[in-house]
Amino acid sequence: MRRILGTLSLMLIFALASSLFASAQTGATGSLSGTVTDAQGAAVSGATVVVKNSATNAEFNATTSEKGDFNVASLPAGTYTVTVTAPGFKQAVVRDVKVETGQSASVKVVLEKEG
Repeated sequence: MRRILGTLSLMLIFALASSLFASAQTGATGSLSGTVTDAQGAAVSGATVVVKNSATNAEFNATTSEKGDFNVASLPAGTYTVTVTAPGFKQAVVRDVKVETGQSASVKVVLEKEG
């Protein structure tokens, strides 16, 4: 009888731990993708993208691809400020970007040449 109760207890603990882990993995998140180009429409590769949560100040970073694309996954739902920097260009800031649960927000950023 003790052995059966012990086995059932372990199974219950395992089931609870599994459900807690699964619920932690399915939080209220969305994603943000975008494209960074210059004024002529050419992709800006290697640009640094900082995505900052307006409520918590948490920052998430990305770098643009050769095509100027970036993606930041698993962002908590909320409002963000996107800051893009690249050598030879002025910094660009996009405010009030809304990320909703289960959705992918998108931004297009155009960088101006310095000087």
